[in-house]
Amino acid sequence: MAASVRKVLYVVSYEVFGKVQHVYMRKYTKLQGEKLGLIGWVENTAAGTVRGEVCGDEPAVEQFKAWAETEGAPKAKPHHAEFSMAKEVDRAEAEKLFPKGFEVRRTLLSNGKQWA
Repeated sequence: MAASVRKVLYVVSYEVFGKVQHVYMRKYTKLQGEKLGLIGWVENTAAGTVRGEVCGDEPAVEQFKAWAETEGAPKAKPHHAEFSMAKEVDRAEAEKLFPKGFEVRRTLLSNGKQWA
């Protein structure tokens, strides 16, 4: 009987700086993540950046990182991005971390009225 091979996935946190709000960055980040077979989440921050986490196989995560740092949404102008060290997880753990697939999060800002 062949031994089962554990599929290793990688989780990376990220934050993208530049013109990344009011350009549909969250929408296009979700679309790009799904296109690459990733799961995770994305949200705007009160500081004007976009941040989140992605999880998937190493080549897809690396492609996502390059896209987020240099392209982003069609009207975005990212000038740099910061990424955490990749953390290894298995599929079961990934599904617990990201049960909704790739999620766009909306955050109530400190003024209590505006959503980011």
